[in-house]
Amino acid sequence: MHKRWSPSVEEQDLYLERLRCACSGGQVACFEEMSKAIVSSAMHVKPKSSAFRDSPVLKSMCARRNAMTNRLEKDNLSREIIRHRKDERKAWTHELVIAAASGPDWSKHHILQEIDRKKQVRQMPRALSTPLDPALREKDHEKWPGMFADLYDDIFQWCHGELHDERVNLKKLRHALDCALSNERLDGRRLQLITQPVLFEAQSRLKRGKAVGNDGVVAEALLYLGSEPTMLLLELFNLRAFGKLAAPDSWKHTLTVLIPKVTSACSVDQFRPIAVVAMLQKLYMRCLLALVEKYIMPKGDIQHGNRRHYQTTEVIQFMRLVTEKCLEWGRPCVIVSLDVKKAFDRLKPSAIAKLLEKRGVPLHLRHAIMQELLDDRSLDLRVFDFTCRKVRMMRGVRQGSPESALFFSAVINDALTELSLIWKREDVGMHFGKFGGDEQLSEDWFLEHDDVLGARVLYEDIHVPCVAFAEDMYLIARSHAEAERMLRDVSEMLIELGLELQVSKTKWIKNKHISATVICHGTVEIPVVDSLVVLGSALRGDTQETITVEHRIEQAWKCFHKWSRLLLCKEAPFASRVSLWQRTVQVSLLWGLQTIRQHKTIDRRLRTTQLLMFRKMRGMGRNMSNENETWLAWQKRTFRELARWVDGSGTCVVPVLNKSKLSWVRHLARFGCGVREIHVVKRLLLWRPLSWWRKQQQAIADGRSAWRHPARFKTLRYEEQFPSNWLDTVQF
Repeated sequence: MHKRWSPSVEEQDLYLERLRCACSGGQVACFEEMSKAIVSSAMHVKPKSSAFRDSPVLKSMCARRNAMTNRLEKDNLSREIIRHRKDERKAWTHELVIAAASGPDWSKHHILQEIDRKKQVRQMPRALSTPLDPALREKDHEKWPGMFADLYDDIFQWCHGELHDERVNLKKLRHALDCALSNERLDGRRLQLITQPVLFEAQSRLKRGKAVGNDGVVAEALLYLGSEPTMLLLELFNLRAFGKLAAPDSWKHTLTVLIPKVTSACSVDQFRPIAVVAMLQKLYMRCLLALVEKYIMPKGDIQHGNRRHYQTTEVIQFMRLVTEKCLEWGRPCVIVSLDVKKAFDRLKPSAIAKLLEKRGVPLHLRHAIMQELLDDRSLDLRVFDFTCRKVRMMRGVRQGSPESALFFSAVINDALTELSLIWKREDVGMHFGKFGGDEQLSEDWFLEHDDVLGARVLYEDIHVPCVAFAEDMYLIARSHAEAERMLRDVSEMLIELGLELQVSKTKWIKNKHISATVICHGTVEIPVVDSLVVLGSALRGDTQETITVEHRIEQAWKCFHKWSRLLLCKEAPFASRVSLWQRTVQVSLLWGLQTIRQHKTIDRRLRTTQLLMFRKMRGMGRNMSNENETWLAWQKRTFRELARWVDGSGTCVVPVLNKSKLSWVRHLARFGCGVREIHVVKRLLLWRPLSWWRKQQQAIADGRSAWRHPARFKTLRYEEQFPSNWLDTVQF
């Protein structure tokens, strides 16, 4: 089956009839037979493609040619028709691509995916190195597959004693499960772990258009199952969950493609293994995830990755608010960015087993999950055009498999939560303290002084020494000594999980209240840097935001050159190319900028970048203008022309940024309203220290309306760029 398998109504009916006949009469008793039945029933569905049609001009030219009797004139017109059709086909191809890019599902269009994939293809390096032998620079291509296999043998290798212990624990789980269910019929129908609603929910979460795994089944084929094949598949899933059905070879041996992380990848550890998992196994694991989510889904303010209704922008906003509050109120601050080496590939299965047991996951569900993680798994590695030998996977979670992100995030969240409780008990890490830390300032006091400016400020205890988004972790300390202690604790925690901290990529920043310039981890000294990149947004300790904008402009130009084949295509209308620019480059340009404060200099810088890109798209080079025109006059003329077009068409990026800021601040205001829980970002946004409350009270007693911080920097707080009643304008 091809990954763009899409049947028509007639083809769908025929597919259902063939699949029903293949599944009837007990012909399907295992997953291999189920996969073969699905593939054989769908062979009649052909790939759909749009066809090129001649324009009315071409049709009239063809009609004139067919009516001609002069052989020479007919041949000349035929050659002209060929040239004209070639130009039209080229323009039609570009217009089709850009029209697809302008649609709501542009990122799923197969033509755009092919272009994106071609852009991501990296040239083969001249020589390849390996961390197992740093001095090696291998130029012989035939030896490269062995180098990749050796590295991943080392990564996925686990202590045989620990692996044996985990498999013994799995046997104990299976024995306990058999004893608990000895009086039940384990036929997959009467005793069910996976029910029909769970299966339907898992089917709805399958991603379409993905690569075909070893079983040859695509996600679209699993959406058109009839009632009888669905019940049969449900029975097979339940038999597998209770250990009464063996996993097929297509589940154990997974095709894994090694994708370069960087453009000029020249070392075997600069590639990321992405598993192409069998589609039936994906559906089965999504069924298990739908059951286990309520037990292990990360909670609290630490882990934001792979959680519903949580965004990367919330982590960026939180980090900016920490630096802003610390600088405003004279608090020392150290922020450390951690990098985990091969995070998904090194996670111990025992860490997942302990988490499932700790969270009270039922016995039968724990058994179903752990037997998939501890089965005899292997990877078929492929890189460039080479096929490596099979690598046994004794630990880690497969990137590309549905369970990998949730299990990894849940394990990291659980470990960091335990560390956070220890740090809070020992007063380690950034602790903003309770609002109204004086016994005299109780809740009654706040109700009595409701007229104090900022009375909606929450007086809760804010202690968030760390925050994470999947494997990206950030530590927040009050001194370099605290940062060293927290770094040591996190390193020990990662070792227990089978992970390793990559000290060479660990970075940290500080504000002006910290004098130290180096923190130590063991024997390694880590110097301070000017800025950190937090989930794609640059951050400085002095809250300067110019570097944030410059970083996004740099990334936007990279995105522009990636799509330059379409953006600079003169055969396509300029308006269509602008629409593609808005969906690709503009998203990269404005990423995370809703978390910064408004400034006219930033707006002008963004607008100038947009005009520069549009000038390249319009092809307004200096050589096309008057030869006597100076460079400065050419700059002014082209910018004025483009500025008039941008203002007239309503495509300026500045209003888009302002609109996204208003949408974002409404999102923050909705936290804590209705059924939504309060978020640490909103609590920190409204935070004021105890001294602020006392000064406010003194100002009111003296007859003044408000008190302003004497050492306030000239720029406003983040929330002061919005109307004072921004908390009251929430629209649900």
